[in-house]
Amino acid sequence: MSLEEVSSEVGFSGSYFSTLFRKETEKNFLEYLTDVRIDEAKVLLRESRMTIENVAKSVGINDYKRFSKTLSGSLIRKRPESWDISRQREAAKIWSR
Repeated sequence: MSLEEVSSEVGFSGSYFSTLFRKETEKNFLEYLTDVRIDEAKVLLRESRMTIENVAKSVGINDYKRFSKTLSGSLIRKRPESWDISRQREAAKIWSR
């Protein structure tokens, strides 16, 4: 899914759609799409037995290394107060594989 595909589907130019999208969501299209994919990936990882690589593919991310790095950053960045130091180190080991 790309900005061009979505903007074409709704009948706007990419530039105009991008401007409207940012105004409404306070994020650019790629940031929003990545957040949606990461949120879905978290659910799949929590509720299924899928591998991280298969989860990445199922949410539309084909670059496993990028996905792993993005997911790791999302988990650590959004909930640092709930993680103690040992859990942060453990998470870093898992995502660096």
